[in-house]
Amino acid sequence: MFGLLIPGRLVNTELEPVTETAFTFTVPNIESVNHVAVFLTGELQIPDGFGASVYLCWPNPEPSWVLLGYITNQKPSALFRIVNVRPDMHNPSNPFQAASTSFVSAESVSQIGISIEPLAEIEQATAASKTRPSKESDMLQFINFAVESLFNFVTSFATDSETIQQYGTKETWFPLSALHRWRERLEARLVHNPFFWRQ
Repeated sequence: MFGLLIPGRLVNTELEPVTETAFTFTVPNIESVNHVAVFLTGELQIPDGFGASVYLCWPNPEPSWVLLGYITNQKPSALFRIVNVRPDMHNPSNPFQAASTSFVSAESVSQIGISIEPLAEIEQATAASKTRPSKESDMLQFINFAVESLFNFVTSFATDSETIQQYGTKETWFPLSALHRWRERLEARLVHNPFFWRQ
């Protein structure tokens, strides 16, 4: 009924039942996973008026379940960014807490839990922050971070032209506005084509 896709791995449809309405997938090497996709396989439909909440279990130091979001018959798949989800975002009211004691905790093994619940309850639940995938690639996020870091570092040394003339330094100076224009142009090019630099 459900499938789990982790980029670079085979599709997983091996659900382990916890209760009649709750199931888990085991995820080895969780520390190397940035995103997970959960989907309906099309074999069976979720009963009308219900949806499937998706949880992530961090096993260390104790099993800790975090709500990622949900899927429904109308929205049969969802992609969740888990790289920023941490155990302190724990959701105490989840259907897997009792079963967590039977889960043998291994340092890099985690679980994705799926629970069939009334749609009205699911839609009012609050998922952990930062579980929605970013529209920017990791490369674009890093480039934006690097550009902003460079800009902030260089501007921390900013001084006016009178001070430069007063101390008579042999440093090469340029107007801060030039750096600002460079940053704006680079950001515009990255938005248009994040891989322009490869050409």
